[in-house]
This record gives sequence, structure tokens and C-alpha cells, in this order.
Amino acid sequence: MKEIETNANKDTVVYLVGNKIDCIDQRIVEREKGENISKSISRKYFEISAKLGINLKEAVFSIIKDILKKKNFNTLDPIHIVSRDGSDLRDSSGGSCCAGNSNKGNKRKRWVF
Repeated sequence: MKEIETNANKDTVVYLVGNKIDCIDQRIVEREKGENISKSISRKYFEISAKLGINLKEAVFSIIKDILKKKNFNTLDPIHIVSRDGSDLRDSSGGSCCAGNSNKGNKRKRWVF
């Protein structure tokens, strides 16, 4: 964290992410410890499995949402995300975000990922 704080842009979004949660019998860091570390450094925490896709979309969309906020994207406008196959993709906090094209015919911003 010291390296990031020293060298990264002030708008850099940093998360703590535990990967390989599908390897239960090889786990080294318990979920509670990861959550405690993330709280101590004031960062969001996600546990994911890149292999199985568990929590991957939620982590990516949360990061994108935070980036859009830092870039002063108009956060008063509701943001709606859909995947290219048309399914609705919302993060676990109930909001939604993504990167792509806005839908000009709708008051709500529509971002396709």
C-alpha cells in the first residue's frame, strides 16, 4: 500500500482481492482476515474464483463504478449495465455500472460490457 500511495495517481482505485476461492482445501488466508485487512487499509474486499467466475463480475463492476465516480461521471444519473447477450448485470450493492455505449433514447445511462 505504501508503494501504491507513493507512486500511483491519487485517483487510482485499489481493491484487495482474494483469488482461487475454489481451492478450499489449499486456503491460506481466511475470509475474516482478508476482510479485516481491507478495513484496516480502507479498501473494498472481494473473494473471487477467476477459474469458475465466482464474484468476478461483481468485483469488476464495483471497480468500474468506483472509477466512474472518481472521473466525475454524473453519478446522479442512474446507470444500467447489460452484458452483450442482453442480461442485466448489477453489482451486489444494488447499483449498477459498466463501460461501453450509452443509450441516448433512455433517461437512464445504459452501458454495455
